[in-house]
Amino acid sequence: MVAAAHNAGWPVAIHAIGDQGVSWVLDAFEKSPSGPNALMDRIEHIEVVTPTDVKRFEQLDIAASMQPHHATCCVGDYVIDRIGRERLPNAYVWRQMLDNGNHLVLGSDWSTSPLNPLIQIGDTLHRETRI
Repeated sequence: MVAAAHNAGWPVAIHAIGDQGVSWVLDAFEKSPSGPNALMDRIEHIEVVTPTDVKRFEQLDIAASMQPHHATCCVGDYVIDRIGRERLPNAYVWRQMLDNGNHLVLGSDWSTSPLNPLIQIGDTLHRETRI
């Protein structure tokens, strides 16, 4: 489907939250013929991504779309129970995305988190968990 969209000149946005899903989507982008396009491909809703795949975003020129509020509302035992403590450093890594020179898109994922952009900016900068 990625190749068909690219062959038609369309950008592609695919939803992938976890590290394995993100890796599979990057594989699909890598295998697809890509040409000049006014709009960039992106992976939506990224929460966990390996350091190797952080680098692949830049190599493949794919935008990473992440939701800062998820790092403040879904941390601690909730995330650890689902991904394990050893993968926690790979969660919500927008700083690493920027440091690597990747295209980063931040959003609210409204209605699951507040629409107010100031809350999203605050969550991006401070990452403070609300109790």
